[in-house]
Amino acid sequence: MTEVCGVTITGHHDTVHDEWHGGNLGGGVFAYNVSAELSLNDNHLYWFSYDYADYGGVNAYQHSLRIDGQLKFRPVGQFEAEIHAGVYAWENYDSFYSSRPSAEVGAALRYLGRKITAGLSLDYRDRIKWMNVNPETGTLGLYRTPSTFCLNLDVEWRINERWAVYAEGRNLAGSTVYDWAYYYYDTAQGLMGVKFTF
Repeated sequence: MTEVCGVTITGHHDTVHDEWHGGNLGGGVFAYNVSAELSLNDNHLYWFSYDYADYGGVNAYQHSLRIDGQLKFRPVGQFEAEIHAGVYAWENYDSFYSSRPSAEVGAALRYLGRKITAGLSLDYRDRIKWMNVNPETGTLGLYRTPSTFCLNLDVEWRINERWAVYAEGRNLAGSTVYDWAYYYYDTAQGLMGVKFTF
C-alpha cells in the first residue's frame, strides 16, 4: 500500500481512495461533508442469480466513482435538519451490473435533547439493476427492482451516562424495499433495545 499526495493506492486491486472534506459555515449553523471515491478494481465480485434461490458470482474488472455530500442545519436550540445525497457510477466492458443503486437521497429532522433524542427521516433509493443468468441457455440478463422511499423514526432515552433505551421504526409507509433480487419486504418494521456504554 502506497500513499501519494494524501491518496491511498493499494497494490493488487488498484483501488484509489480520495479524502473527504468538511467544514462549518455561518458560525456553525451549517456543517457540510463531501467525499469522493474512485475505484479501479481488476478483480471485482459481481453477484448474479439463476432463479429465486440459486446465486453465484463472477470476478471481472470494474471502474467506479462514488460521490457523497451531506449538509446539516442547526437553526435553533437542540434541533437539527440534514440532507444527504450520493451518486454511484461504474463501467465494465462486459456490461455487468453492480447490484447497487446509482443514486440515494435523504432528509432528516432531529431533536437532540440532554435526555431524549428523536429523529424522523425520509430516504430515497434509485432502482437497482441485478444480473441474472438463464439456466437453460446460459445467457446473461437483467432484473430491475423499483426505486423506493423509506420513512423512518427513532427515539432514544438516556437513563444515565452508561445506560440508554432506544426504539426504531423502519419503512413506516410500507414501501416495497428490495435488499436482494427477488426478495423484498413491504411492511413496517420495529426494533427496540438497550445500550450500555463502557
